[in-house]
Amino acid sequence: MKNLVRLSSLLLALLATVNIGFSQEKKQPLAPAGGTIVGAAPAEYNPASWKEHKSGTGRFSILFPGTPQAQVQKLKVGQSEIIIRTLQLQELAAYSVMYSDYPVPVANAEAASGILDFTAQQAVEMFKAEPLDRQKITFEGHPGRFLKQRLPDGFVMHLKFYLVGQKLYQLMITTPKEDGATDDQRRFYEATATKFLGSFKLAPAASVLGSGVGVLGPVGPVAGGSARGAPVSAPKNLPRASVSGGVLNGKAISKPAPAYPAAAVKERVEGVVTVAIVIDEEGKVMAAEAVGGPELLREATVAAALKARFSPTRLSGQPVKISGLLTYNFVLR
Repeated sequence: MKNLVRLSSLLLALLATVNIGFSQEKKQPLAPAGGTIVGAAPAEYNPASWKEHKSGTGRFSILFPGTPQAQVQKLKVGQSEIIIRTLQLQELAAYSVMYSDYPVPVANAEAASGILDFTAQQAVEMFKAEPLDRQKITFEGHPGRFLKQRLPDGFVMHLKFYLVGQKLYQLMITTPKEDGATDDQRRFYEATATKFLGSFKLAPAASVLGSGVGVLGPVGPVAGGSARGAPVSAPKNLPRASVSGGVLNGKAISKPAPAYPAAAVKERVEGVVTVAIVIDEEGKVMAAEAVGGPELLREATVAAALKARFSPTRLSGQPVKISGLLTYNFVLR
């Protein structure tokens, strides 16, 4: 739990640096009674500027009013190296999505709630902000927190935190000062924040496989190989599965246990690794991708998942491909 809290603090510190803060305040568009914007309108005012950005590594999609810039940073938490990925954009508002995996599993709902409460409180204290709203929220059954706070410079920050398994997502939008703004402008700022934060979607594990987008971590014997933890490309010609089978542990007729990596034993890394798989018409695993769990355990888990075997699945009497998940629990003895 100590390392989890420490990571939350480190992520918030990075979030503080990501908060561009509008060092040079942009001129706010003025809307006369007729509703026409005077001068060049920021991107947010043009519906065509809003595009869906899909992240293969983060397994999510979200709308941005432009093309965000991606950053990758690494932090040491205890003996573990944490990879933190950030997407940033500044237009009229400042936008950020930051996500990372915790180095150890979050034990239970109480621990998850404690981490989120701590993160929310730290966000208020770190930014020296005036709290305007704070709520417990959920997203597709995953716990989260929402914060709205006014920064010392008058700008308004909206934050959402979601804990999905071991992955922490932090969504942020900072809108302009409301002092001196018209009622229409204030409503527009609020609507923009709602639009951005509400557009966040998680990608189903199976949809990442074969999607042609970047994915995180080793995916088995892909041509050209991959560095552990680095972005690689999913197999381009992977057929889509006809059926989604959910968690498939109980349906395997053969599920070899993965070898415990020596590096993970040395660093005392434990946890649950989740692998998305696609099974062919004969019941063989034709593709596997680690989509959750400690980095040091993923490669061995994918190798084991590729050796799993299942009974063929039939749809209307015809054998079909099936997608689903396998989970592997690593515990040191």
